[in-house]
Amino acid sequence: MGDGRVALRDLSQSETTERNGDLVSSGNGWAEIELRDGGPPVRAGAPVELQTSQNIYLGHVESGEIDRLRVRVDHFLDVQDVLSIQKLWNSEKPD
Repeated sequence: MGDGRVALRDLSQSETTERNGDLVSSGNGWAEIELRDGGPPVRAGAPVELQTSQNIYLGHVESGEIDRLRVRVDHFLDVQDVLSIQKLWNSEKPD
């Protein structure tokens, strides 16, 4: 899952807030994150986005405490692929 640093976004909130943390461990379809910024709690069941330097992961918080979460990863995208798609979309001119 990358270099160990993670940006987490709670997608259930109307305002986008980013939490910073570290990847503690991961396996096929899950990740355990330790948040280190003292931000608001993220509730179990919340849809989240995790971003590392290499990938973007979408999933749901399975369980957690205040600063440690276990996330079920449902989908992931390579950051370089996303940047290539954005570049292509931004270069297209409307009809």
